[in-house]
Amino acid sequence: MSLRDLPASAIYFVSYEEAVRRLRSAGFGDRRGLAASLVAGGCAGVASWVAILPLDVVKSHFQMDFDGRKYRGLVHCFRSIYGAGGLLAFYAGLVPCVVRAFITNAVILTVNDECLRMLKRN
Repeated sequence: MSLRDLPASAIYFVSYEEAVRRLRSAGFGDRRGLAASLVAGGCAGVASWVAILPLDVVKSHFQMDFDGRKYRGLVHCFRSIYGAGGLLAFYAGLVPCVVRAFITNAVILTVNDECLRMLKRN
């Protein structure tokens, strides 16, 4: 669903680049910047998921309506979720999601940076 993935990717990569730049320029971590990459990657994953989790919740609810009897469309789905649980309903499962996002994205972006660094050397 590009409605969810486009903003998520923009937030993810922009926040990573900005965080890693600021952390490294502040002298955070080791000489190679691995600690900065880990922290920035984790924070980028968390920022992305916090921003788009409401869209993901709507998407998931809408997809579970196999026969189309519960929701007349995405807006109706959004309103139904909000009506049933308010704003907090859009952040159901946030804690496990951001814990997983921090760990996963810290590793992914750090490994990506290290692979790029090794490829540029050769």
